[in-house]
Amino acid sequence: MEYSPSESKRFRETLGMFATGVTVLSTWVDGRAHAMTANAFTSVSLDPPLILVCLSRGCRMSTLLQPGASFGVNVLAAGQESLSRYFAGGLRDRPEFGFRDWAGVPRLEETLCTLACEVENVMEGGDHGIVLAHVRRLYVEPRPLRPLLFWKGGYLSVNAVGV
Repeated sequence: MEYSPSESKRFRETLGMFATGVTVLSTWVDGRAHAMTANAFTSVSLDPPLILVCLSRGCRMSTLLQPGASFGVNVLAAGQESLSRYFAGGLRDRPEFGFRDWAGVPRLEETLCTLACEVENVMEGGDHGIVLAHVRRLYVEPRPLRPLLFWKGGYLSVNAVGV
């Protein structure tokens, strides 16, 4: 079925009704961290531990995350909206952040958790690539933090930990 521009807009708005967490994908390129915001992230399997992320074919990260490549999935906490906007290309001013080399991937400080992953396969999915990755290691922030959420085109967070 072909979508008209108005139907494509409605499709995007409809999908925006599903609240998601916000992640920053990160990988090393010539000794420097390269990162981008992504909310198309989900678990696939517990055994083996697999996740997937979806990347627009035109973005640089889609050329970097090929089979065998290592990358991190940094799950953002409430209060890290500026990081999300920066790595999405929406902010010119660089917010305060730091990457630490952890398990061979760049880990952002102050996030809820980070998954160190290795790309298993990349499949075509319309205008995106679907990256299937094996989770190699987990880091969970010991302090109780709230998640940053994305819903209906905007950011929000829950009021209490555990909600």
